[in-house]
Amino acid sequence: NTSSFGNLTVSRQDSAGFSSTIRAYAAGGISPSYEDEIDYYFVATKGNAADFGNLSTGSRSPGGLSNTTRGVIGGGTDSSGIENEIQYITLGSTGNTSDFGDLTTARAYIAAASSTTRGLFFGGSTPSYSNVIDYITIGSTGNAQDFGDLTVARQPYNSSCSNGTRALTMGGADDNYLNTIDYVTVASTGNATDFGDLTTNSAKGSAVANQTRAVRQAGQSPSANPEDTMDFVTIASTGNATDYGDAMVATKTHSGATDFHGGLQG
Repeated sequence: NTSSFGNLTVSRQDSAGFSSTIRAYAAGGISPSYEDEIDYYFVATKGNAADFGNLSTGSRSPGGLSNTTRGVIGGGTDSSGIENEIQYITLGSTGNTSDFGDLTTARAYIAAASSTTRGLFFGGSTPSYSNVIDYITIGSTGNAQDFGDLTVARQPYNSSCSNGTRALTMGGADDNYLNTIDYVTVASTGNATDFGDLTTNSAKGSAVANQTRAVRQAGQSPSANPEDTMDFVTIASTGNATDYGDAMVATKTHSGATDFHGGLQG
């Protein structure tokens, strides 16, 4: 089961989570106002987050991804509507975001994952449900390109993760809560493939991974709002998820990050 780590600088939901091997980050969200705050905290120690800088605008439900040097935030929704902007920060410093480029189509409630070189943005809403997968090269700047499609058009929120070779998208929602797990090979392009099923239909959760295992954390299910279940899968194989444990507090619309030594939920 999970343990308490600390607090964000601002209480909020629908933030984007990503990390380096040293720091983890939470960007944007809603409190209920649209937040532009970027927080960071040190993964190896417990404690409260500190201020890193700001997004270009307050943003709810963007997708976050990173390599060891750069964090990238894409999409979401602000006070003007659904966004297609992609922004980035240099992880080892502090400061505000810079413009990276644009998604292939503006969308909110998306998910993101990455290898050390490539970032992927999955699904979302436009406001109709989207099956679009975009990709970028993290070390450069420029507009995203089409990677392929999810098996089911949906809002995956923050429920994607990667071990650098495969990226998984776990659960989500269209008109119903889903138990679908999709995967893609990050270095290629093409449509997602069915991996298996979660133990429960769930949306509005988060996902983290190390080199071998992916964990889907809490969210909202048809029977519980919010819920505390956590599932795991072995990334190199395919098959249905297995129960991992429970979140210490039933929660939804959060994000996660990992330094490959363990998962954090915020």
